[in-house]
Amino acid sequence: MNKFFTAHRIFIILMLAALIAFLSQVGEIPPEAKAYPLVFIIVGIAMALVLIFRKKQPEVEALDKDAIIKIFSFAVVIFVYLMLMSKVGYIISTLLFMYVGEWMLKLKKGVLFVVFPIVLTLVLYLLFTRVLSVILPMGTWIGINF
Repeated sequence: MNKFFTAHRIFIILMLAALIAFLSQVGEIPPEAKAYPLVFIIVGIAMALVLIFRKKQPEVEALDKDAIIKIFSFAVVIFVYLMLMSKVGYIISTLLFMYVGEWMLKLKKGVLFVVFPIVLTLVLYLLFTRVLSVILPMGTWIGINF
């Protein structure tokens, strides 16, 4: 493999491909809601191109077996979180996800360990529902809605 295709550049090229795929779908969005995602996609494409063709690439450390296991296990937790969200709703699934994430990251158990997920979940819930008018999943098993 030549020196241009480093792991860093390959990852950015994959992200660039995803952004281009998103760009091809922007036409489906209603005109009044199109500007916000379009700006992010164009800025993302521009940043990806700059990072790909930049002369000096960051040095990347090799991942050891423990790091790969942690990444894979956290990806599984994210998948379970997304699957649970439709069943138990946004609030309960997000709280569970945050507590499991804190536990996996070995954060110290204290007042912040308990309070932070609750406050962040409620702030995000209110931001999405009241400010952005986004309908979050209430869950088919349990429904909690303010």
